[in-house]
Amino acid sequence: MIAVRAATAPSAVDGLTEPGRAAFAEIADEARSALTELRLVLGVLRTLDGTGSEASPQPRIADLDCLVSRAAGAGTSATMTVSGPVRQLPGSVELCCYRIVQEALTNARRHAPGSEVTIGLCYTAAGISVLVANGAPSLRPEVPAPARPGYGLPGLRERVAMLRGEFEAGPDDRGGFVVSAVLLAPAPAKATAPDPAPAAAAAGDPV
Repeated sequence: MIAVRAATAPSAVDGLTEPGRAAFAEIADEARSALTELRLVLGVLRTLDGTGSEASPQPRIADLDCLVSRAAGAGTSATMTVSGPVRQLPGSVELCCYRIVQEALTNARRHAPGSEVTIGLCYTAAGISVLVANGAPSLRPEVPAPARPGYGLPGLRERVAMLRGEFEAGPDDRGGFVVSAVLLAPAPAKATAPDPAPAAAAAGDPV
């Protein structure tokens, strides 16, 4: 709508100066560029999700319990703790949290079989932090599967960067591996209660 209004404004406004026409043309160009960039970002997000379907329901943080249970059924022992005041976050943030845990569990199963995996979610006023750590493998690692486009640690790093978060992944000093991320999703400001109305003057008090 901004692009359309800016493009048609010069013909709708009488006596518009050349600088004014140039300004409207610049607004229209910037709006069209923003639309193009937004389409590109949406395309990347769909690719990272691997579904290509914007109508399919996306997993959220509430689905992590099921993910951990499935990991246990596949032989990966994992425990999850949640701290801080739990609240609903934007869908993109919750999906990113899910993918981080999902990929970390997959990597632990492949590269550190038999290790214990700990998952920590911490809600803060600024957003949420995710920490997934596994110990050293106690069994022989399986042969790594071919890399999947849009997945893996590089894919997670790109996903977190899109959300303007911070992402780190690497080995620890115990022979294990740690994946951590901080995602911004500020909590809505609490409405301040209005000051109580002054009590009505008591009978007989001077007015």
